[in-house]
Amino acid sequence: MALCVDLDGTLLRTNLLFESLARLLRQKPWLLLVVPFWRLQGSAALQRHLARNVSLDAATLPYNAAYLEWLRKQKSLGRPLVLVTAADLTLARQVSAALGIFDDVQPTGGRTLDGAAAFATPGASLRDCIAALRVHQWAKNILGFAPLITSHEIFHLALVWRCTLAMGLFSLCSSAQYILNDLVDLESDRRHATKRMRPFAAGTLPLWAGFVFAPWLLAASLAGALALSAPFALTLAVYTVAALSYSLHFKKSVLVDVFVLSGLLLLRVIAGQLVTGVVYSVWLLSFGFFLLLSLAFAKRCIELSNSRGGEESLSGRGYQVADLAQVNAFGVCSGFLAAVVFMLYLQSERVRELYRSPDFLWLLSPLFLYWITRVWILSSRGRIHEDPVMFVLKDRPTWWVACLAALIMALAGAKSWSGNP
Repeated sequence: MALCVDLDGTLLRTNLLFESLARLLRQKPWLLLVVPFWRLQGSAALQRHLARNVSLDAATLPYNAAYLEWLRKQKSLGRPLVLVTAADLTLARQVSAALGIFDDVQPTGGRTLDGAAAFATPGASLRDCIAALRVHQWAKNILGFAPLITSHEIFHLALVWRCTLAMGLFSLCSSAQYILNDLVDLESDRRHATKRMRPFAAGTLPLWAGFVFAPWLLAASLAGALALSAPFALTLAVYTVAALSYSLHFKKSVLVDVFVLSGLLLLRVIAGQLVTGVVYSVWLLSFGFFLLLSLAFAKRCIELSNSRGGEESLSGRGYQVADLAQVNAFGVCSGFLAAVVFMLYLQSERVRELYRSPDFLWLLSPLFLYWITRVWILSSRGRIHEDPVMFVLKDRPTWWVACLAALIMALAGAKSWSGNP
């Protein structure tokens, strides 16, 4: 007796319809505009149009491992297996060919399956939702408070509150971008040693949730930003477009990717200036650009170092493992350029306006050089296994350096920490 096997949500920990939509977002994003019109023709027509316009690597799909193992045992016992699905047969046959255990593929035709073998897949957990939103990445929004700190306005509670609201909206917007990035990178994430465990890639969080929550988070963040400040809303809109462009295109462009990545981080600093009205500082933005560029290069170095024992090129990127030494040099130089900008700033009139004894601030130069060179030493030793920005935010020696920097600034004697709006 043939065993009928359901596909979506049973054999697969995902749904081919939404898998196809994710591929469309990655391969032909402009066609998303016509998806509603395809849907008006019916579900079958929608899936047929999607199947014609996307390519699917069935081998990378998240399968229910326990169920698949059981099916292979049934096959070894001589039992015929029939894959029965409401999905488009073109895609279903790709799944069948990738697994090599099915004798036939049949459509359900809208009928309910009787006697089909079904293994339940676990539902999404709160932990999966938090992981998809990348809540831990919200810590990067501390960059938005840099203008308040450097201008000595950090104790101005009204400005701190406005900046907090702005960075909260930035958090929602960045979470939407991370969701979209995960939908775009499904196949490459599933080939990655660690990224394959991300909720959407692993199938522990349904793809439809990504298509629902990403637009909602974007709309909520942009609407809130407009209510808070029009210039801030424009900055957030620029961030949205740039982040989406990075996910769809720039992340594969050698060198361009790190400049865009550092720019996305620097936009948080710019947003902090705009939403609080703190005086624009070319010194802060110049220093921040080179520092963040250095950390962006460090991120690529870490990824290249992790690939040295495997493929010759970095999956989903334009880099080759042979580029490691050069990327490392670019990153170290960027860090030292940040130090040069800082030392030039120490000779500016602005420093004398803010501090009574600005000469003490020269002690910050060797402290910064120690910190940035330590980051690169740890990176070259393979001691940093994640985003360098997140690493430094959690790194204990970094916090000790920050405390020493605060002590040096206290010795320099700030003329005022109260600030004016």
